[in-house]
Amino acid sequence: MATDETQEAEEAQEAKTSRAIDLARRAGMFPAIVAGPRARPATENPKAWLYRAAKLRFGFGDEDQMTDTEFSARIAAISTVLVR
Repeated sequence: MATDETQEAEEAQEAKTSRAIDLARRAGMFPAIVAGPRARPATENPKAWLYRAAKLRFGFGDEDQMTDTEFSARIAAISTVLVR
């Protein structure tokens, strides 16, 4: 019975969707520009390119709903791409 309850809890967690922009905020990929040192008060967020690249490759927008696992899989697919 414990495995049934655990499996149901996992399915409920996976079924929960969030906006893509909210998932990016939780992962530290948004905003694209963050506060920097005094000499350079604004710098580019080094993780922001992953979110922008995933949006371009998979064709989703900030308001699209997806699960955390879908978002993570899309980001992982982008992060393993080699650029020549």
